[in-house]
Amino acid sequence: MKPITISLAFLLRAASVSAAPDTAPPPLRLGVTRSQDRVFLVENHATAYTLWHALGVTNATLVHLDTHDDCRYVAPMKLQRLKELVSQQDYVTAFRLGDIGTYLSFIVNPDQALYDLGNFIYPCLMDGTVTNFLWVVPDKTLGDSAKKHLQLHLQHVLRLGAPPVIADAPNRFSFSLSNATVTVTTLDALPDIAPGALLDIDTDFFSFPSALAKSHLQGELMWDPVSVCTNLGRRVPAPCVVTIASSVWGGYLPLLYRFLSDAYFEYFTSGRYPAYAVKFQRSVSTVWNGPDAILLPPAPDGPVFQAAYDHLNAVFLLMKGNEAEATRLLQKAAQASPVYAKGFLDAAEGLTYMGKFKSAHEEIDRFDRLLGRETIPSLATRILVCLEQGRI
Repeated sequence: MKPITISLAFLLRAASVSAAPDTAPPPLRLGVTRSQDRVFLVENHATAYTLWHALGVTNATLVHLDTHDDCRYVAPMKLQRLKELVSQQDYVTAFRLGDIGTYLSFIVNPDQALYDLGNFIYPCLMDGTVTNFLWVVPDKTLGDSAKKHLQLHLQHVLRLGAPPVIADAPNRFSFSLSNATVTVTTLDALPDIAPGALLDIDTDFFSFPSALAKSHLQGELMWDPVSVCTNLGRRVPAPCVVTIASSVWGGYLPLLYRFLSDAYFEYFTSGRYPAYAVKFQRSVSTVWNGPDAILLPPAPDGPVFQAAYDHLNAVFLLMKGNEAEATRLLQKAAQASPVYAKGFLDAAEGLTYMGKFKSAHEEIDRFDRLLGRETIPSLATRILVCLEQGRI
């Protein structure tokens, strides 16, 4: 595998391991929820593009755990524009033209976006930021039919024309793309990676049964998050940068599992998977069996999992019919961690199917007030409510 080279500025920053989490330079704050040393938690996965370029990463091996490849064709004109922005170190503009929040809020027309959370890795392969890309899929095994399905998918989304020449191995395959190597692999078939790689984890890896799946797992997860941490620690030692994405706003990760993103951040910054997250996961797995089965964990000692706890409690109360207290806790969670604002829209959808249309509209109104504007998700939810009401 090719070695990774990083700019001198990043090496100097990385050497200061005692730096406080909030001392990151301005370009690295874009879209970042939490950061410490070389570990970054982001809500929108595409934020990794500006992070890696701001850090000056080149010639990298990228280990990407995700239900989705996030590596799809980007037109040459957009690649050139991105190249210009990076050369000017204009990461603010690059971020604005790639962040899902800007076009979900009608700030940027999607046609003007240069990349998004579904294709941000492709420009990195084309400009040499990444030269060895390993997509780790959630599948436990990759048989011949699954491999063929993924190969056809990649041929289509990468616009390869002719099928790529495949190097096949048990539970993985690889091919060349421009000056890079692309490998699709299960976690167990992931080869040992040299120190200094990029480790990129989308938490929706845990919420789907297989690559490109559209139906979420319900109840127990296929992969134990603690075991995955241990496995990654052994196979991907000493990564130079770790990015953890929640992908709630992409619609891929149910908000109930958002706590896993914080759990992984805690693991990669402290070396220990938080015991509270293990207890919390047990509680989440009971939600699918109805309110009588939900066993709420004790309240967390610190702020890291407080929003997740309040949101889970709100879901429990909403299922019990206590709308007023559920709404109060949804508000509290969203104020502590903005991503939990989606809880209002989830509540509106649930109330809709209970036939409580007035309450559903009120939850959407709360969401809009919190964000200060209408958004595509809130309008889509309101349309759903109106359709169920028969208000065509």
